[in-house]
Amino acid sequence: MKLNRICLLILGFACVNTVYAVQEFQVSNNAEVDAIISDHDVSRISIIGGKIKKVKLASNQLKVDTDDVTGQIFVYPLKENRPVITTTKIGQLHTQTISGSMISLFLIDEAGNSFNLRLRMQSVPSETILIKPVGSYKLNGSTDFTNQVVTIIEDMYLDRKSEDSYVVSEQNMPIKLWKEVDFELYKTYGNDLFLGSVFILRNKSTKEITLSENQFWKPNTVAISIEKPVLQPGEVTKVFIVGAKQDE
Repeated sequence: MKLNRICLLILGFACVNTVYAVQEFQVSNNAEVDAIISDHDVSRISIIGGKIKKVKLASNQLKVDTDDVTGQIFVYPLKENRPVITTTKIGQLHTQTISGSMISLFLIDEAGNSFNLRLRMQSVPSETILIKPVGSYKLNGSTDFTNQVVTIIEDMYLDRKSEDSYVVSEQNMPIKLWKEVDFELYKTYGNDLFLGSVFILRNKSTKEITLSENQFWKPNTVAISIEKPVLQPGEVTKVFIVGAKQDE
């Protein structure tokens, strides 16, 4: 068996078949960045090799969730501030006018660099915006962070326990998800930094269903993998989710 994909939501490390479209910008301190975010879904903003420490927003146009562990932020446009799209038809030509769709967001990272993001909302799925500062920049152990997450995903998939690395607990706990599926928390893998969860999902409907990682995303999630994203009636798959533990 083969693990088809691991979707990492951490510090800009790309994954196969990721949920997010990726925009990467290599910029210097005080740079201005023009980027796209979804007008209806969560988008992620991250600094490669660093952490976002402060976020300055001119108004309440966006909901901003900050992940202090990974140093990234997640933004979601508030309903009343989503772009207004007016469509005009002249013969066979359709013209769309977009208003109220540009938002300014200022980021300050842990090294003191600041970036002015000019975010344009468009009718697209979730986006990932990666800021890569040029010049000298400390990596802050982000590669090790990524390796740990990948190791936990692999251990959960292979149903193994790395030596003295985390506590594995049997759960077998049914969870309400959608009426079309049975969903059960099977096992958890925990250490001081992460909590990995293995879920078993069965398609109990009469139709094919397609799963995507963003259906299982919630704040503090750092990685998601789905063993088999497309299920026929009666078929079963495992869903692997790793979350960052919060300080008490």
